[in-house]
Amino acid sequence: MSSVLNHRFISESSFTSTESKELQLDILGFLNFIHKLGVDIVPITWQSARQPIGWGATSQINEAHISITTSFAFKCASDAQKQRGLSKVLEALMNEIGVLAQPSIRNHPNVVDLQGICWDVESEHEIWPVLILGKSEFGNLHDFVSLPNGRALSTEQRLELCVDIGTAIQDMHNTNIVHGDIKPENVLIFRDPSELGEYIAKVSDFGYSARLLSADDTCLMSRSLPWHAPEHSFDLVGLVQAQKMDVFSFALLCFWVLFEKYLAVEAMFPVEAQWAEEYFPAYKDEHLSKRFLENLKNSNMTSALARELVAADEFLDAGTKQALIHFFTVGLAPEPNSRSQDLGGLLNDLVSRRSARHKSTDATTLHTPEYDYELAVELVDNMSSLYASDYRVRKYLRHCLQERMERNSGSTERQKLAFQLAVCNEIGFGALRDVLLAEKLLQQSGRTRDELQKTLIRVMTSSDSRTGSSNWSILRKLGHVKMINFADQFHQIDELRLAEEEYKREMADIEQSLGKSNGLWMFHSQTLTLIYNKLGQWQNAARILEEALKSATSSGDDEISILQMNLAQMYRHESRLTEAERLLADTLSLLSESYAENDLRVLECKINLALVLKDQNRLQDAVDLLLKALPVIQGMLGRENPTALSTLSNLGSIYFLQSRWSQAEIIHMETKDTCERVLGAYHPFTILSVKNLANLYARGGRFNEAEEMLCACLSRGKRALGEQNPIVLDTFEELANTYISQDRLGEAEAMLSRIVKVRRDVLGPEHPDTIIGMHRLGVCYQRSGRWREAKEMYIQALELSISHFGPKHRSTLHKCLDLASLYMERGYATKAEHLMLEVMRGEEELHDRDESLRIDTLAKLVTVYRQQERLDEAEQAAVQAIGAQSRLHGYHHSLALESKNNLGAILRDQRKYTEAKTVFLEVIGIKELHGVRDAAYLVSKYCLVTVYIAEELWDDAFNLGMEVLGVTEVKFGTHHRLWLLTMEEVIIACTSLERWTDIAELEQQVLKIDDHVWTEDYTNILRVTKSIISALVVQEKWTHAARVSEQVVCNLQRVLGTEDTDTLEYMRLLSWIYTKDGRWSEAEIVMLEVVAKWKLLMGEEHEKTLSHMADLASIYSGQGRNDEVKLLVDHIAGMRQKFIGGAS
Repeated sequence: MSSVLNHRFISESSFTSTESKELQLDILGFLNFIHKLGVDIVPITWQSARQPIGWGATSQINEAHISITTSFAFKCASDAQKQRGLSKVLEALMNEIGVLAQPSIRNHPNVVDLQGICWDVESEHEIWPVLILGKSEFGNLHDFVSLPNGRALSTEQRLELCVDIGTAIQDMHNTNIVHGDIKPENVLIFRDPSELGEYIAKVSDFGYSARLLSADDTCLMSRSLPWHAPEHSFDLVGLVQAQKMDVFSFALLCFWVLFEKYLAVEAMFPVEAQWAEEYFPAYKDEHLSKRFLENLKNSNMTSALARELVAADEFLDAGTKQALIHFFTVGLAPEPNSRSQDLGGLLNDLVSRRSARHKSTDATTLHTPEYDYELAVELVDNMSSLYASDYRVRKYLRHCLQERMERNSGSTERQKLAFQLAVCNEIGFGALRDVLLAEKLLQQSGRTRDELQKTLIRVMTSSDSRTGSSNWSILRKLGHVKMINFADQFHQIDELRLAEEEYKREMADIEQSLGKSNGLWMFHSQTLTLIYNKLGQWQNAARILEEALKSATSSGDDEISILQMNLAQMYRHESRLTEAERLLADTLSLLSESYAENDLRVLECKINLALVLKDQNRLQDAVDLLLKALPVIQGMLGRENPTALSTLSNLGSIYFLQSRWSQAEIIHMETKDTCERVLGAYHPFTILSVKNLANLYARGGRFNEAEEMLCACLSRGKRALGEQNPIVLDTFEELANTYISQDRLGEAEAMLSRIVKVRRDVLGPEHPDTIIGMHRLGVCYQRSGRWREAKEMYIQALELSISHFGPKHRSTLHKCLDLASLYMERGYATKAEHLMLEVMRGEEELHDRDESLRIDTLAKLVTVYRQQERLDEAEQAAVQAIGAQSRLHGYHHSLALESKNNLGAILRDQRKYTEAKTVFLEVIGIKELHGVRDAAYLVSKYCLVTVYIAEELWDDAFNLGMEVLGVTEVKFGTHHRLWLLTMEEVIIACTSLERWTDIAELEQQVLKIDDHVWTEDYTNILRVTKSIISALVVQEKWTHAARVSEQVVCNLQRVLGTEDTDTLEYMRLLSWIYTKDGRWSEAEIVMLEVVAKWKLLMGEEHEKTLSHMADLASIYSGQGRNDEVKLLVDHIAGMRQKFIGGAS
C-alpha cells in the first residue's frame, strides 16, 4: 500500500511510498521536474518586504506589483521551513506544482493560476524556488469579508463564492485529488471580469494536496482549527475518507461565509438561534469566530445552527433554503458514515442550474513525473530565463553544476556536466569568463568547438519558447508588464555596489562572447540602469541606456520605446528636461505608428510626458495631457485600477501646484478612499495615497489633520514594508517637515537625524535622498536658531551635491541659495547677496533654465536689499518677483503671495502705509477666498499689525494683534516665531494705550513659555521680553522690571553663555534698572562683571568697554563716591586719548 504524506511545507516525501528511501533533492533536479511539466521560470523577483496577502499552512503568500495593470502573488518557504533544509522545501513545492500542473486544475476558473517559478535569493549560497500565482487584489477570503467591499456582499453573492469554491474542490475530487486544507485563508478573491461589481473565489495553497491513484493510496490531512473534520486524528486516510473530510471543511467554510456577520458579532443572532450564544468564548479577540466554530463543532451542534440560520434568512427563497438545509445536514454531519463524499451531488442540489461560471472542467489527468536525480535538462534550455534572474542565482547554479560534476562518477553524465560548465565558462555564467577552463572542460566533455559555438548561438537567439505562451509573456507583449526592478533586492549600499560590479562584469563577458546585439546583454543593461537609479547615479544610468539604444538597431519598436522611456526618466532626474521631452515625443510618435491611442504603451508614454511638462512648470499642458489619458485608462482598466489611481493622483498633485486646492483635495480624497476600500489599509498604494492627502493638508496649514494621517501612514508602512523602505522614510521626512512648519523643532530634528543615518547606511552619503535629508536637517537647525550647526549641515549638503551632480546642477544651485538665505537671516547681507548673484549666473548657464530657481533667488534678494536699506531696489525686485511668480504659478500661488508680503513690508519701511495696507489686505483676501489659513495668511495679518503700529493706530493694532495671537496659538502654539513677533507688537500697542492689565496678562503668557524655546528661538523671546520691560519702565515698576530682567539674564547665560554680547547688554540693562530701584550695590556688582567681560572680549581701550566704565562711574556717583568717580572718569579719558593718539 503506497502513501502520500503532505505534512505542511516540511512534510515527508510527497511522491514516494512510506517504504521508499528518502531522496535528497537539489535545485538542478527541481529544474528538471518543472521542465517536464512545462512550468516557466519567469523573470520576476520575489521581495520579502512585500505585504502578505494570504497565509497558508504550507507557505506564505506575498504580493508585489510588477506592472501598471497586474501583479502576481508569490508563495515561498517560511523561515521555519527553510531550517528543515532545501530538500524538504523542494519536496513540498514539487507536490504543489504536481497538483497545479494537472490540466483540470491548471486552467480551472476557480483555482489560483500557476504562472511559473522565480527565486527567493538570500545570498549566492542560499537560493529558494518560489511559486508564482495569480495575485488577488482583494487578498484572501478571511481578510476580504472584513473589508468594506466584503461587508457589503449580499447573501446571493456569498452563495456564489461558496459555489466557486465547491466547483474547484469537486473537480479536484473528480481526478482523485484531495485538497487537504480547506479554510478561508486558502481562498483568494478576485474581481469577476465578466460582471461589474461581482467577485470570483479561487482555491489556493495545495501544499497538503495529494493525488491518490488508487483506493489503497493514503494521505495525511491538515489539522487547522476549526476547519478540520471531527474525525481527524493525524492518521493516514484513504481516498474516500479524505474526500469526506474535504467535504466537511468545505461545508463549514460555507457556513462561515454565509453567516460570518453573526459569528463575528457584527449582527445579533435571530431569536430562534440565540441558544448558540453560549458557545462564544469568554473573551473576544480577532479569532472569535474561529473559537466559536470550534466550540460548536466539539458539541456536534454546527449542523443544527446552520439549519436554524438558513431557515431564518429573509433573503433566501424557499428552494435555496431547502437545498442549503440538505447541504449542511449532510456536509456537516459529525459522523463520516453520515456524510457524503459526493460533493458534485451536493452542489447540484445547492445550485439547480449551474451557469457557465460553475461548469466543471475536463477531468483529464497528467502523469506527475518522478523526481529524476540524473540531470535531464541542460541549463542552456533555460539560459535566457536564468539570465533574467538575480545574478546570485547564476552563481548558485554554477556552484551546483560544479559540485555535481565532482560527485558524479558516471562518464556519460559527467560529460554532460562538463559541457554545460564549458558553456558557463565561455560566456561568464555565474563566474568570471575563463576561456582556457572552457576549453579544458570541452575536452573532458568529448564535444567539439563547433558544437560549443552552435550552443552559444542557441543561447544568443533563444527566448525560451515555453515562456512565450505564459501569462507573463502575454502581458508583456500587451504592454501590461514592466521589467522587474532587481535593484529592490539589495537593501544596503554595500550590496548595491557589489551587484553593480557583478552586472558590469557579466555585461563585459557577454559582450566578449556573444556581442551586444542579443537579449542577454540588453537585459543586463537595463538591470544595471536600475541599480544606478537606486544609487542615484543617473548620469551613469543614462550612459548605459544611450549605449543600449545604439545597440538596439535590430530590436523591435517595443524594446526601443522602453529604452527611450527609461532614458527620458534618467534625463528627468538629471534635470535635462528638454532632452527628456524630445525623447518622449519621439517615443510617442514611434508607438503611435504601431498602436492605437488607447494602447497602454501609448498611454504610459503620455503620462511620462505629462510629468516632464510638470517639471518644466508647464502645468496646464501637463493637465491637458492627463485629462485626455485618464478617461481612456479608467474606461479600459476601471477606476479602481492602480494605474488609473496613480494617474488621478498625479493630476491632483498638479492641481495643487496650480493653487487649485479644492480640486486637488477632492482628487486625493477619492484616491485614498478607493485604495482603502479596494486594496486595504496596508497596501503600498494606499499608504502613498494617504501620504499625498496629508501633504496637501500640511501645505494648506491643516497640520493636525496632516500629522494624524502621516502617523497612520508610518504605522501601516512600518508594519507592511519595514522601517527602511523608501516610502516609510519619505513619510518620516514629510512628518518632520510638518513639525518644522509648527516649530516643533526638537521632534523634527530627532526624526531627520534618524532618516539621514538610515539613508547613509542604506544608500550611501552621496545619494540624492541622503543629501536632501541632510539639507532638511539644516533647515531644522536654522529654524532652531542653531546657526553654526545649520551652516555646517548646509555646507556639507552643498559639497556633496557638487561632488554628485556638479556645481552647475539645479539641485546644487538650490542648496547654494539656501545657504545664502541662512547668511541673509543672520544679517550677513553682503555675503548673502554674493551667493545669490552666483546662483543667478549659474541658472543662466543651465542646459534647461530653472525659472522657479531664478524667481526664488530674486524674491530673496528683495530681503537682502531691505537689510541693506536699498529700498528702491528692493521694491523694484519685489515687483519683478511677483510678476514672474504669477506668470509661472498663477496670481494666487503661495510663492506669489509671499512676495506680495515682502513688497508690503518694503512699502511699510518706505512709510507708504496706505499702499502697504492694500497689499497685505489683498493677500489676506486671496487666502480667505480659498479657505487657506496657513502661516503666510497669519504673516500677512501680522504685517498689517506692524503698519497700524507705524501709523500709531493703536486700537486697530491691538484688536488685530490679539486675533493673530489667538489663531497662532491654536495652530502652532506659543513657542512659534510668529506668535512671539505678534506679542511684541501687541505689547507695544498696549503700552501706548496704557492697557496695563492686558500687559500683565500677556506677560504671564510669555513667562509660561518652556525653557527649550529659549534655546531654539531666543532672539524673538528677547524682543518680547524687552517690550515687557519697556512697559514696566514706563509705569516705573522698577522691582517688577528687575525681576523680569533677572530672568532674561539667567536664560541668556544658560543659552548663550556669560560672555555673549547679548547677555552682557541685558546685564547692563539690569544694572540700570537696579539703580532706578535704588539697589546700588547690586547694580555695581552686575556692572563690574559687564566691564570685566568686555575687557576680556574686546580689550580695555574698546569703546564698548569705555562706555560701560562710564556706566559704572554713574553708579558710583549715585552712591556719592565722588573720588572713585573722578578716578574712573580720568581713566576713561586717558584711554580714549591713547586710542586717538595711537590712531593718528
